[in-house]
Amino acid sequence: MAKGRTDLMFRWGLVTGFVSIWAFFAGLPWGVNGVATGYLIANLLIVYPSLAIPFRLIELPVRDLVRVIYPAFKYTLFMTTTIILLRLILLHLGILSSWIVLVGVILFGVTVYLGLLLLYKPSIVHDLVGVLPLNHFPGLRWLVCRLGLSYKHSTE
Repeated sequence: MAKGRTDLMFRWGLVTGFVSIWAFFAGLPWGVNGVATGYLIANLLIVYPSLAIPFRLIELPVRDLVRVIYPAFKYTLFMTTTIILLRLILLHLGILSSWIVLVGVILFGVTVYLGLLLLYKPSIVHDLVGVLPLNHFPGLRWLVCRLGLSYKHSTE
C-alpha cells in the first residue's frame, strides 16, 4: 500500500482466495485430512509469489529473506525431527495419555530449540532474556544465572 499499488494487492488477493477455496473443495472427498492437505498444497503454491510480488516493489530479492530465516528453519526442522522421535518413543513405551505426550513434547521441543539457539545464536537468547520479566519467574531467573547469561534487573 505504501507504494500505491493497492490494485496489485487486490488482484493477488483474488487469486489467493480462489486458490484456497479451490483447495478446500478439492480436498473434500478425503475429509478433514484431504482439506488440510489441499490447503497445505495451495499455500505452498502461493507462498513464493505472495512474497515476490511485494518484495519486487521495494527491490528486495526473496533470496535475501531466505538467507536470513534459513538458520531458524534449520533449528525448527531439527526440533521437529526430535519431537517426532520423542513421540514415537513415548508411544513405544506405552505412554498413551494425550496430555502427557503433549506436555512432554512441548517441553522437549522448547528445550531443544533454546539449546540450539544457545549454541549457535547466543545473541538472540541474550536479547530474549533482556525482555523477559524474570522477577516474576524465580525458576527462570535461576536458570538464566546458571547459564551465565546476564539480564537487566527491573523493578516492575
